[in-house]
Amino acid sequence: MTTNGTGARIELLGVREAGLDGIDVRLPLRRLVCLAGATGSGARALAERVLLGESRRRYLLSLTPFERERIGGIGTQAAVDGILGLPPAQPLPAPFGGAATVASRLHLPADMARVLRASSRVSCEHCNGSCIAFHEEDVQDLVELRFAGESVLVVAPMALEPEAVKGVLGELERAGFLRLRIDGQVRRLDAPEEGATWTTDGLLQVVVDRLSPSGRTRSRLGEAVRTARAIAAGRTLLVGETDQVWIDSRRACVDCGRPSDEPDWDRLVRGESIGTSVELHGSDDMVAMAGLRLRDLVGGVLDQTESGEGRRLRRAGEICQELSLGALPLWRSLTDLAHGEQLLLDIAATRVTGLTGVLHVVLSPPSALDEATSRLVQKGLRMLVDEGASVVVVDGDTSTAAWADEVVGLGTAGPADALLAGVGPAPVDGGIEDLIVAPAAENEVPVPAARIVVPLNRLVVVTGSSGTGKTRLLQLIAAQLSGKRSALRRVEAPAVRRVIEVTDDESKSRQEGSGLADLMGLPRALARLFADAPVAREAGLGTDHFLLQKPGGRCEGCQGLGLIRHRLDLVEDVEVVCARCRGRRFRDEILAVTAHGLSIAEAYSMTVTEAGAHFGRERAISQLLKLASRCGLGRRPLDTVSADLDPVERLLARLTRHQAGVRHGDLVLVDRPVAGCDEVAVVHVINTLHRLVALGASVLITDAPGRLARHADAIVSLDASFS
Repeated sequence: MTTNGTGARIELLGVREAGLDGIDVRLPLRRLVCLAGATGSGARALAERVLLGESRRRYLLSLTPFERERIGGIGTQAAVDGILGLPPAQPLPAPFGGAATVASRLHLPADMARVLRASSRVSCEHCNGSCIAFHEEDVQDLVELRFAGESVLVVAPMALEPEAVKGVLGELERAGFLRLRIDGQVRRLDAPEEGATWTTDGLLQVVVDRLSPSGRTRSRLGEAVRTARAIAAGRTLLVGETDQVWIDSRRACVDCGRPSDEPDWDRLVRGESIGTSVELHGSDDMVAMAGLRLRDLVGGVLDQTESGEGRRLRRAGEICQELSLGALPLWRSLTDLAHGEQLLLDIAATRVTGLTGVLHVVLSPPSALDEATSRLVQKGLRMLVDEGASVVVVDGDTSTAAWADEVVGLGTAGPADALLAGVGPAPVDGGIEDLIVAPAAENEVPVPAARIVVPLNRLVVVTGSSGTGKTRLLQLIAAQLSGKRSALRRVEAPAVRRVIEVTDDESKSRQEGSGLADLMGLPRALARLFADAPVAREAGLGTDHFLLQKPGGRCEGCQGLGLIRHRLDLVEDVEVVCARCRGRRFRDEILAVTAHGLSIAEAYSMTVTEAGAHFGRERAISQLLKLASRCGLGRRPLDTVSADLDPVERLLARLTRHQAGVRHGDLVLVDRPVAGCDEVAVVHVINTLHRLVALGASVLITDAPGRLARHADAIVSLDASFS
């Protein structure tokens, strides 16, 4: 454990977020801190809504009211009495759009276009010469290099129609340009020869100036080039005693002078083909831009020693090499990266920017990664701290706490229940009760192994290091068995009738009004119970009147939220209890209906355990509540919003819903079910997955560190060579 000796820290006083009972939390700065806690302790909510949320809100307060409104306001102040010493904070990994690539995450696109342009050679389609656009300041260097000690003619080559030549000659003579270059010889207009031809290769080559080695000053050369380009629409030819070079202002071949279209560098940056002969300096072969990898930034391919862009690129490449990311293509989409690769790439991007004094909040738990990737993450985070940053890692697993500088625990975990005894890895026999993923055909998405056989009606764990394709395998199976890619026939599973993907979709789980009861699938069963009450039938109230997701019975003043948010221009937004429903979320006539002596608002305010005991005689309701209690959700109120639940609690709530309706032939897919979980939560997840198998389903999950392998019925191990 290291110390920085500064004593600087963040003080959070009276935190009441996510059920935290007004506690004080102190986090040291410039240290690597593990924010740990049992499931439901509020550790993740504290990190997201207090550390990240308050940092963002304070930044937005510095903007103008118009700017704040344009980006959706400043949000609601966190439920905390005081915050001291909070620096600017950012999440790791940061959210990204669908078009984001490895290059854009490293902040390289703008620089890459310029560096690729400076580092590339565009070949002429006719003579294979180099096509270059010369700036005026580059001409002097070229002349000194190509025509050292030689006299140089500066020629303006004019492309004219034959009938226009005579008129142009007269204008040139009046302007004082009396010399033409014809068939390699300089001839005068005022001394024409009988039957002389004034053009060469269809060009009227006007001699603007002749520069001797002694009189070849930069100013005179620059003036001659500007004059030649003005006469010949940007074209210029330099002729020495033994050589000649075209130095057009637009891209053209230096050998034959044929103009060339400027390559679409923006498309090259995106890794697209442009159909133009472009190769990188330092490479003997044509380089496919889309194949550039991070390690190429360090090598000779983009070696721009004197440019700032080149130095930045090499630094990015060196940092990525240190974190074993050198094989990543620059144009690879971030959506195709594994969780570990995304986290490591964000650490590299943060180091490339060179910001210090920032608080980095790691929301992707390192304990969910394989051992090798976890060590790289530890190394990268340690580098951030050494460079002046502060790091808070949200992870309930003890393996992360072992290498942190400080551990700040929230809540205490009770003793773990006895795990269900796994039957051990089962033999793979390839029968009809198997799911088979065949090798990829040409032009298809690669399968992360040559051939995969997954036994059905069992709990199967897919293991492998980060980047081997565990998540991609689940996505492939789900897409093809759900008919989304019916043209691809690589997945054979005749015994699978339905695919159930259990994912923690942030965009859905954090919608306002979505809560624990919704994730469990309880609202409709509860609504039917109240709709069957005599008072409801007499008033003509149906099931929809008792649902918060639909208008009719909910309070229209707050849309069933119980709170109203007032957006203010100069101060933070304010949330107040809805005056119409007084926070009860339903209209008065709906609240007048009772079932088992309770209104529907009172039913939602009960915990899962309390509601299970109260509605024990209602089979549809009690079954769900008993399953939820067995999943460890018994102490949570039914109206707990999704944002106040830990990811594993949202997972368990969804698994509760699926347990009530699972049947033989179902295939349940869960990606990283125990990421960042404490041991008690792991127990609940394992027990729940085994219950799904006992009910007739097949369960396929991913687990990089191998925590679940000993509890699995079968194991599928992916080879790193297929990543």
